[in-house]
Amino acid sequence: AGSAEQAVREWCARNVIPVRYMVQPRRNIATTRNAALSLARGDWLALIDDDERANPTWLGHLIQTAEQHAADIVIGNVIALYPPSTPAWLRRADPLSRDWGATGEVLPTGSTANAFLRADLVRQSGIRFDEALGLTGGEDTDFFSRLHAAGARIVVCAEAIVAETIPPGRLEADYLRRRALRSGQSYGEIRLRSLRGAQRLAFMAAASGKAALFLGLAAPLGGLARSAAWRLRIRGWLNTGKLRACLGR
Repeated sequence: AGSAEQAVREWCARNVIPVRYMVQPRRNIATTRNAALSLARGDWLALIDDDERANPTWLGHLIQTAEQHAADIVIGNVIALYPPSTPAWLRRADPLSRDWGATGEVLPTGSTANAFLRADLVRQSGIRFDEALGLTGGEDTDFFSRLHAAGARIVVCAEAIVAETIPPGRLEADYLRRRALRSGQSYGEIRLRSLRGAQRLAFMAAASGKAALFLGLAAPLGGLARSAAWRLRIRGWLNTGKLRACLGR
C-alpha cells in the first residue's frame, strides 16, 4: 500500500544518501529481492534484513575483506538480540545467531542477512532469486549456491556484524523446529544437485545417522543441560531436514 513512503521521504530530507523507493505488491520475498536487484546501481551490492541493525564499521569491514581476499561475495555474522524475558539457558544455547567462521574462510553459499557482492557478478550471470522458493524459504541459500557454482568466490568476514532483534514468538519450540527443518531441507536440496548414485546414498546415510545421534543425545540431556540439549536438537532437526530432501518430501 506504499505506507512506508512518507517515512522514507522524511528520512531522505535529513540525510544525503540517495534512496529509491519502490512498492513490490506480490507476497513473495524472492520477487522483492529481485526487484531490488533490478534497481541497484554501482559496483557492489550490500544486503541486510529488515529486522537487523549494522554496527558502524559493518560496510568498511565488508569492503576490506573483499579487497584483501579477492572475494566476489562476502558474508558476515549475525548476532541475535533476545527479549529480556529469555531464560538464561536459552541465551546460552543461542539458537538464532549465525556464525560463518573466521575471516577469509571460503564458503559454498551465503545469506541475505549480511552480504556484500560484486554487482557485475549478478548482472553478467543473470542469476536471480528463485521465486518458487519465495514463500517457503531457502531462496537466499539457493541464490548464493548458484553464484558459487558459476565460479563466484565467497568468503567470511567475522568483523562485519549485524544484530537481529528476536521477537518472543521465534523462541517457541515449534518455530525453532520448523526453522531448522526448513534450513536443512533447503541445504539438502541444493547439495543433492551435485551428487549422483552412491554419493546421494552416502549423503542420505550421513543425514540419517546424524539426525538419530543428535536427537538421541538431546533426550537424556533435556533436564540436566538444557542449553546443550537444545543445540543438539537443532542439529538433529537440521539433519532431519536434509533427510526429507533426500526422500523428496
